[in-house]
Amino acid sequence: MLISKLKENAPLVHCITNYVTVTDCANGLLAVGASPIMADEISEAADIVKICNALLLNIGTANERTAASMLAAGQAANQKGIPVLLDPVGVGASAFRRRLVDRIMKEVNLTAIRGNASEIRVLAQGQCGVSRGVDVGLDDLITPQNMEQTADNLCKFSRQTGAAVSLSGAIDIIADGQSAVALFNGHEQMTHLTGCGCVLSAISAAFLAVAPPAEGLRAAASLWAVCGELAYRQTQDQGLGAYHTALFNNLGLLDDKTVDGREKYEKLR
Repeated sequence: MLISKLKENAPLVHCITNYVTVTDCANGLLAVGASPIMADEISEAADIVKICNALLLNIGTANERTAASMLAAGQAANQKGIPVLLDPVGVGASAFRRRLVDRIMKEVNLTAIRGNASEIRVLAQGQCGVSRGVDVGLDDLITPQNMEQTADNLCKFSRQTGAAVSLSGAIDIIADGQSAVALFNGHEQMTHLTGCGCVLSAISAAFLAVAPPAEGLRAAASLWAVCGELAYRQTQDQGLGAYHTALFNNLGLLDDKTVDGREKYEKLR
C-alpha cells in the first residue's frame, strides 16, 4: 500500500468537482494526508494547476463556465506533467455531458478514468462522440461470471485511451493496458450515501501523485472499500450519519498494514 508514502509527500490536489460533494472530497483528501484546492474560475484554473501535484476533473455538476475551466486546467496539467483523473459522472445522461467528456478526452491527455460500469461503457463504446474502436459490452453489474471478460475489455480500452481505469461497483476492477485486478472489499451501505464515488476519485488523484497509475488507483480503491467495511461494523445500529462519520474516521486512521491485511483481490491479467 501507499498510505505512508502519500502522507510523506502530502500532494496538493486541484479538484474541479461536484459541488454537491465538494466538502467531502476536501475532507477526504485531508484525511489521507493530501491537501485540496478547489479553483474552478477560468481566469485562475490553469495558474492553480502550476502549484499542484495532481488534477481531478469531475463532471457531476459541470456547466459551461466550469467546462472551460476543466479544459484549461487539464491542458496546464499536461504541460506541467502531473496526473489528470477524469470522473465522467452521469456521462450518458445528457448531450451536454457527452460533449464535454468528448472534448476532455480529445484535448487532455488523461492519466486515469474512474467511474461505474455504465459510465465507462459510454466512453468505451464511443457514445460521447469519441471513437475508441472497442466494443466493451460492459454489464451494469460486475459479477464473478463476467469479470474476466470485463477485465479484457478494460485493458483494451486503456490501451486505446492511454489511461488506467478504475471501475467501481460491487466488484471493483483496476486495469491498464497489460494488467487487471478485481477487488472484493466494500459494503452496500456506501451506496446509500451521496458522494462516495466523488471521494474515491479525489483520493485516487492524490495516490496518482505518488505512484504509477494502476498502482495508485488500486491503493485508493482498496483503502476506501476497507473504510466502508469497517465503518459498517462500527455503526451498523446507528444510522447513516454515524456511518458517514466513521468512514472519514477510518480514512484518517487506517495504515498500510491494516489495509494490506484486509484487502481481498484476484489478479485477472
